[in-house]
Amino acid sequence: YTQAIALDEKNYELYSNRSAAYAKLNKYEYALKDAEKCIALKLDFVQGYSRTGVALSFLNQYDDAIRVYEEGLKIDSNNQQLLSDLEKVRKYANNKSIADEIGFFSDPQFIQQLVINPKAQQLLQDSETARLMKLLQD
Repeated sequence: YTQAIALDEKNYELYSNRSAAYAKLNKYEYALKDAEKCIALKLDFVQGYSRTGVALSFLNQYDDAIRVYEEGLKIDSNNQQLLSDLEKVRKYANNKSIADEIGFFSDPQFIQQLVINPKAQQLLQDSETARLMKLLQD
């Protein structure tokens, strides 16, 4: 894609495809740069918003990802990919913010102390409590 872009720097689809390739390689900063270039070249190309949202999500920039998905939905309000990705990032961002507010659950020392506490051990035997602890820890 890089060679093709050198020949045709205005081809938004090439930037979109290279963004996807970078994302597959876990090079999200590069994926984001190309996705943003794609949108700059063609504001109504919905796939560019999807690519940008994905890159932002993997860079843990959830609020920005949500904003970009919403911008894309202004162009095509029925785009299933954007709707699906927006729902996923909203759920993840919400779970992440809850975990951040209860940050001590991610502290390994807290977990170790909890595991050796007899009363806590009784609580952890409950599968729902254990599932919630795991969710908060992640």
